[in-house]
Amino acid sequence: MREDVRWTYAVHEQILPALRRVNVPVRWTEVTVRHTGYTDSALRERKLQRDCMTLSE
Repeated sequence: MREDVRWTYAVHEQILPALRRVNVPVRWTEVTVRHTGYTDSALRERKLQRDCMTLSE
């Protein structure tokens, strides 16, 4: 684990900015990630509320 590489942003977290900042090589692939975390409407509402609370802190 690298102490100088951390996820950034409170919502829609990203790792690429931290990798670029410390010059970690990044390779792009043809891999597709299918995110299905918002298909259930009740779960989507809870996540939206969580994100709103996180952003208002």
